[in-house]
Amino acid sequence: MQDLKAAKFRLKSFLLRHDIRFNGKADWKSAHLRWFGEVKCAVSTQQIVFEESVRALGQCFERLERLDICLQGEVKSWRLAPVVEALQALRGVRFTVGSPWSPKSGT
Repeated sequence: MQDLKAAKFRLKSFLLRHDIRFNGKADWKSAHLRWFGEVKCAVSTQQIVFEESVRALGQCFERLERLDICLQGEVKSWRLAPVVEALQALRGVRFTVGSPWSPKSGT
């Protein structure tokens, strides 16, 4: 989670330093991530840094998804598995409470 937070911070800082702004309503939603594909920096080296930052962000999302899948498998054999499942019935509670938006979930 900390890696994802740091990757978001670095990417957002880079964009602000170069006065590149997203005009949409919400950050880190699907429209925002699609917008990353449209961003073009004035200097080629800046474009490389930007693309690497976006790639690092994607790798953080992928890592969290892999860990989430592993944890879900482990929880099935845990004595408190029914409690974990019941808590997920609450609005806004995913398997990993406090987990960030992921590109596949779209929320």
